[in-house]
Amino acid sequence: ILLELQKEGIQYVGTDDYTNQTNTWELGYNYRICAVHDLVSDYGLTVSSKYQEILDDFTAEYIVAKKDVTVQEYVNSLIDTVKYVKNEELSSEYLSIYTAVIENTTDVTIESLSIDADFLDANGVSIYQSSDYRGNLEPGSKVQSEIYYDNEKGEFTTMKLTFEAYYE
Repeated sequence: ILLELQKEGIQYVGTDDYTNQTNTWELGYNYRICAVHDLVSDYGLTVSSKYQEILDDFTAEYIVAKKDVTVQEYVNSLIDTVKYVKNEELSSEYLSIYTAVIENTTDVTIESLSIDADFLDANGVSIYQSSDYRGNLEPGSKVQSEIYYDNEKGEFTTMKLTFEAYYE
């Protein structure tokens, strides 16, 4: 998976598509840092003195790489775990409100979590977009997220969610 991510991401390096570059090339690099760190710390991997400085520099990035991997795996898991349900009490004839509880299951404080929802019709066409933003999610904390839908747009069949998280 490590090299496959970087292979996929090479097309984004040097472009303005920072999201895809982060989710492919940089994530693959960070997985590699974590794997090499584990080989050194858990299995005693050594290299000749000629390459020791390179190895030391590479594994020095472990703490940041581990956070990046943890946060990206968390974001990836949200697609499968977060389910928005229509809140009838808060909804009206004109506006439907969908809520979901989101838990920070990492050991990293998420400074900001961006949630984007595309409401798709039967043909897969986005007929409405909504978003929510949650800040300062401490490890283990839970927040309620709300997504709005304009009922005048007609019926939708699917809600496609996209998540992005940032931390310091």
